[in-house]
Amino acid sequence: MKAIILAAGLGKRLGKITKEIPKPLLPIKGIPIIELIIRKIKNAGIKNIGVNTFYKADMVEEYLKKFKGLKIVREEYLSGTGGALLNFKDFVSEDFLIHNCDILSDIDLKRVISVHKRIKPLATIVLVDNYKTNRVRISKNYAVKFYKKRTEGCYTYTGIAVLSKRIFKYFPENKKVFSLTEVYNMAIKKGELIYCLLVRNIWYDIGTYKVYNLLQHNSLETLLTEFII
Repeated sequence: MKAIILAAGLGKRLGKITKEIPKPLLPIKGIPIIELIIRKIKNAGIKNIGVNTFYKADMVEEYLKKFKGLKIVREEYLSGTGGALLNFKDFVSEDFLIHNCDILSDIDLKRVISVHKRIKPLATIVLVDNYKTNRVRISKNYAVKFYKKRTEGCYTYTGIAVLSKRIFKYFPENKKVFSLTEVYNMAIKKGELIYCLLVRNIWYDIGTYKVYNLLQHNSLETLLTEFII
C-alpha cells in the first residue's frame, strides 16, 4: 500500500505565522508537522509516500530531500482535496492511504488499513465527534451524505482515510478543481459504500493559531512518542 499526504494548502487561518513558514514545516516541539506524519505513516508499514506541494513549495521540497521513498508533485494551482489526487492516479495501483498535512492524532493507521481490507468498501474514512465541524451524516457505520457546513447529528472527518483505486471512477469529468466531498457524495448516489470508522482518539486539526499554540504549550509526550518511535 502507498500513501498520499495532502500538503499544498496556504494555511491562511494560521495568520502571520505562515507568511514565513509553510504549514507543513511548522514545528511541534521542534519537529515539523510533515515529518511527524511521514514517521507515523512509515511506522504503519508504508514506505512509498506521495506529497503534493504548492505554497512555498521550494522550502517544503528542500526539507523533504532528507526522506527516501517520496514522490513529490508540485501543483500549478490549488486543485482541492479531490483534484490533488488526480496527480497521483498513476502513482497508486491499489488501495491507498490519504492523510491531511495539518492533522496530528494517535489514530492507529494499521487498524484503519485492516478494517478497510476486511470490509472492502470504496473508502474507509475516520471520523470523530467535534461539534464545531461535524458535517458527515452516517447510518449503521456508513456515510449517507457529506455537507459543506456543520450539521446537527453528524460527525467530523479527521483527514485520514483509505481509498480504493476505484475512487477515480467517480471523479468529475473535465474538472480539475474539486473536493473529495463531491466525489464521496457522487459515489454514494451511485450505490457505493463509504465505511465510517468512528474513533475517540487524540486528534488535532492544526488549522488555526489557537490550536497550534495549544500544541506548543501542552504536554504531548504520549502523542509524540507514537509518531517518533
